[in-house]
Amino acid sequence: MRRFARRLALLLAPALLAGRPSEAFGATYGWSGGSGDWDTTSPNWTGAQSTWPAAGTDNDAVFGLSGGTVAILGGVTVDDLSFTVPGYRIAGNTARV
Repeated sequence: MRRFARRLALLLAPALLAGRPSEAFGATYGWSGGSGDWDTTSPNWTGAQSTWPAAGTDNDAVFGLSGGTVAILGGVTVDDLSFTVPGYRIAGNTARV
C-alpha cells in the first residue's frame, strides 16, 4: 500500500504543478529509478519536464522506484532531496543544496 501511495504522489505532483513555468518557480521532479546521469540534458526525470532544469533554485528531487548510482555531471542546484526507497548512491560532481 505504501508503494502505491509513493507512486501516486510521484504521478500527481506534475498535475498539481501544471501551468507553472518549472524553471522560474521551481517544481518537484521524480527520478526515473535505477542508475543514471544527473545533469541538465539527460531525460531521467518525471515532472514538469524530463530533464533537470538548468535554472531555478526551488526544484525538489525525489528518488524512488528502485535504487542505483546517480552520477552528477557538471553541477546541479536542488532545494530538497527525498529518498523514498533505500539503495541510492549519489556520486560525481557537486549538488548545490
